[in-house]
Amino acid sequence: MKTVNSKKMNKGYSLIEMLISLALFSIVVMIAISGLALITDANRRAEATRRIIDNLDFIVEDMVRTTRQGNRYHCGDFSDYDAEVTTGQSGIGSSRNCVDGDYLAFEASGGDNTDPSDQVVYRFNGGIIEKITDPINGSFVQVSDPQIEIQKLKFYVTGSQSNDNTPARVLVILKAVTGREGTSDRTVFNLQTTITQRGTDL
Repeated sequence: MKTVNSKKMNKGYSLIEMLISLALFSIVVMIAISGLALITDANRRAEATRRIIDNLDFIVEDMVRTTRQGNRYHCGDFSDYDAEVTTGQSGIGSSRNCVDGDYLAFEASGGDNTDPSDQVVYRFNGGIIEKITDPINGSFVQVSDPQIEIQKLKFYVTGSQSNDNTPARVLVILKAVTGREGTSDRTVFNLQTTITQRGTDL
């Protein structure tokens, strides 16, 4: 009758084998964690990109639709805005070509050309975009997402005069960023669009 060697039956893993196994397991876990971190970072960047695209799309669409139907385009420097509003019809309610303006004012479709209080105004104010529909009595409302920093918003108006035989056009240049400075989720968008007046100059 054969006897079983008790030393072979009781043999387990050696210390070196255990250390190697733990090292391999640690490497696999580290790879998995790194992959998860990359996926999380990519998802965060995609979410930030989607947020800025959705908000900018809403702003630009509203601006283009409203501006295209309007008339008496007028833009200028942010520092001149209060004086233009005070001047009224000969200020904020007038037609004027301009370059590199911080705000855009115009008469909305169906508005009264003799009443400067029904002007629509978009302006760039300290990293946000604001809109108002009654510059005489109303208050500006922020239309850009608070999580999006607007770094630049400029307006260029040409052909606004009724006797220049040139279609009125508004060029809008916008730069926006989202995410923290120096991080991988920092996203920068540069946008430029030209708006042509749909109706005739008034």
